[in-house]
Amino acid sequence: MTRIHQAPVSRRAMNLAHWITQNRRRIPDGTALVWRDRTWTWAEFDARVSATAASLAGLGVNAGDAVLVHSRNGNEMLESMFATFRLGAVWVPTNFRLLPDDVAYMAEISRARVFLCQSDFAGHARAVEASRIAPRTVWLAGDAPPAGRARLNVLDVPEFAPIVDALRGDARCTVEGPTDGYWRISSTDAITFERKPLGLVPALWNAALTGGFEGRVERFDRTVLELRPEPAR
Repeated sequence: MTRIHQAPVSRRAMNLAHWITQNRRRIPDGTALVWRDRTWTWAEFDARVSATAASLAGLGVNAGDAVLVHSRNGNEMLESMFATFRLGAVWVPTNFRLLPDDVAYMAEISRARVFLCQSDFAGHARAVEASRIAPRTVWLAGDAPPAGRARLNVLDVPEFAPIVDALRGDARCTVEGPTDGYWRISSTDAITFERKPLGLVPALWNAALTGGFEGRVERFDRTVLELRPEPAR
């Protein structure tokens, strides 16, 4: 039997970011993205992707480089993905529930050139900047509190309800949510999160912290997490 080896018609591959540009040309005023109360047309979305790509290129990101992204879902996360694709770089998203050391490890194994970090996760940025790779950090918008406030995201599970209720009754604290599975607690003073009366297993206790926190850690052990606002700089 004779084998016939036929070369492929083309070895070219479409860059997925070009899909955004195609839709911008076809339906510039059509809806491209809806996030919460915001809407972007294809023309606006393409412009934002191009601007992000230009910024990444200005930071030295080239084809084949890794861009590490630590963020909750949102328009900037999607924009970063297509911007990275547009440069031919490698988009490396994390799970926002990972702990800082886990994200620092991902930065090292991916050899990330740039770290895009949502402003809610300052602790993760510090861990990545202290890693052996130490990529350049670029902040994405988030829901971090204004300066002078500590913030803690608490997992929305029944076991933590008594703690959240107690903090809701504290005039120094603001409790919002639950949103995306977490209660958002902020305070101009200390936030004391204590599990001793509940007898929770350590794994669940650790899960309470994976939503991120912002502030200076005064105490952290198997039963208590105490946060205070970072001092003014």
